[in-house]
Amino acid sequence: RTFGADLDVPLRRTFDADLDAALKRLSGYQGNWHMSAHEDTHNRTTTRLSPTQEANRPTFHIIFHNSS
Repeated sequence: RTFGADLDVPLRRTFDADLDAALKRLSGYQGNWHMSAHEDTHNRTTTRLSPTQEANRPTFHIIFHNSS
């Protein structure tokens, strides 16, 4: 069975904290976990950022897959 958790990381400085939180949420599941990540350059959520900041900020999708 494959279980995935999609995590949006809007700013690089929050990457480690959000990733750690996701790992803790998934710690209750057994099996071999594999992580994949890709930068989302199309689907950006609107926040209180200027147009320049919005255009330059990275958004990542972190997906965890359980291969068991």
